[in-house]
Amino acid sequence: IDELLIGQDDAQEYGLSNKIVREIRPYLNEHIHFVHGADELTMLVLARNIIAETLPAIEIKYANENNKGYYPFEAEKLEDVLLAKMNYINIPLKENGERDRIPKNTHFIYNDPEKIDVLQEFLTTNNDRLFSSPDIDYLGIEDIAFTNKGDTRLYEIFLDKELNRKIHGYAGWNTASNTIGTELAHYAFYQYLQKNLGKYSKEDQEKALQSYVEFKFIRVAEDLLYQGILRDKLNEELKARNIDPTNLGERKNEAEKILQGLYEEYRGELEEAFKGEYIIGKFRFKVENISSRMELPWGRTFEAKVVPEVKISG
Repeated sequence: IDELLIGQDDAQEYGLSNKIVREIRPYLNEHIHFVHGADELTMLVLARNIIAETLPAIEIKYANENNKGYYPFEAEKLEDVLLAKMNYINIPLKENGERDRIPKNTHFIYNDPEKIDVLQEFLTTNNDRLFSSPDIDYLGIEDIAFTNKGDTRLYEIFLDKELNRKIHGYAGWNTASNTIGTELAHYAFYQYLQKNLGKYSKEDQEKALQSYVEFKFIRVAEDLLYQGILRDKLNEELKARNIDPTNLGERKNEAEKILQGLYEEYRGELEEAFKGEYIIGKFRFKVENISSRMELPWGRTFEAKVVPEVKISG
């Protein structure tokens, strides 16, 4: 075995699975690792093993500096969950003395719905720099204000084309562990992409840039739009038709048609928000067109599958 990564998901501070974690900790070494979470572990494994280098240090900002305790379904405090994932994929943390006067490579942990003004102020304060800076830069938002959905007020931010471009990565999926791991892995891939894009063939450059836009689109469409807005509407409609949202059974196709109708109301504005010019490091490209559909991957409404198709130029 070259590497074994063990995750702990759906846990709590005094949960029974903590006993197992304590028992395996003495055996952790350079080949056996442990992090909190589960859904995002494949992304973390790829980030660690494909990139296989220390990444640029990041600065962490919190919407609420006093809210770093235990989050739902987590067995460790927020900072411990965060640092374990950073260590696993070799992302250093900027110390106070290393922090830039103008924040660079920043991850904003949106951890309190009562503090959305802190995020809005950060975006406003750094408005000019975030899109025009010649330096390698990144802004990611880990939206853990709610469990299993993003804060729908952030959806309006991504509908703003200018603000959309200034946020390089976003996640608001499931638990705090899942969200943080997803966005940190995305940061690793972004840094690798901007560093190596010039070495790719024209065809591979196009595929890589399409994937970047598609992944961000999926996170906004699923974490914010579906989880935060459409799922409740879908569940209400299903219940009115005597369909169990947790067990769609033979009526799954009927449920998908309802979802597609609900998505259609938002699809155009979201696709339009992702069109236009982008910058990744020294590279500029343009999203000429984007189309998408939303499906139900399972026989329940817990999550949606978003399938975007992106056409780029440049």
